[in-house]
Amino acid sequence: MITLDKEAGQYILDYMAGHKFRFPGEAIMDICQKYREEKKERMVVRYYYRSC
Repeated sequence: MITLDKEAGQYILDYMAGHKFRFPGEAIMDICQKYREEKKERMVVRYYYRSC
């Protein structure tokens, strides 16, 4: 179980509605996956610009 502040909780509920998730865990997993993908892309771009 996790505890969220009101703003974070509302964000999860809005995200669930927007992506048609039934459970908060599904939304949190999706947000985490997208974060990991974005982080990976930023690392690739950063490496590319340092190589140039």
